[in-house]
Amino acid sequence: MKTSLDWDCTVENEDGDQLFESSSPCDALQFACKLDVGTLEADGKTRDNISLKFDSQSSLILYTTPQQRLLRPQFPLSEVSGDGVEDLFCDCCGIQIDGDYSKCTDRETGFALCESILAGRFPESDEVRWVLLFNYGPLETESYFQRLRRILRLG
Repeated sequence: MKTSLDWDCTVENEDGDQLFESSSPCDALQFACKLDVGTLEADGKTRDNISLKFDSQSSLILYTTPQQRLLRPQFPLSEVSGDGVEDLFCDCCGIQIDGDYSKCTDRETGFALCESILAGRFPESDEVRWVLLFNYGPLETESYFQRLRRILRLG
């Protein structure tokens, strides 16, 4: 799946104050990397969106497809606890985290995943599993990647 190539990016601190705005994902990522805690939001020209919420050690990502399906990655092999991201995440968007921190990853992996999406590549691998929020009931006979491709075509 391809993502937008043109983005409008903002970076906020932990209090939600906007600190940076740019149409350059590279500049936004570089600015965000300098913060200990914050949020990078990017709105794509094809109506997709990525939100990277991070603290000094962990990160959490949401991706909204052009069809307005909300996906979050899970990291089944990750040992990151997600401590410190939960409050930031819930305060900002209101989506409750159910205590399964397999959706969190370390800060570096989160930034790399965000950079990949901003560059137009939607990563799919065994290390990163994309889960549809407000699930539409995947079929038991489908493989994970078949479900993902079906979900991304809905809309």
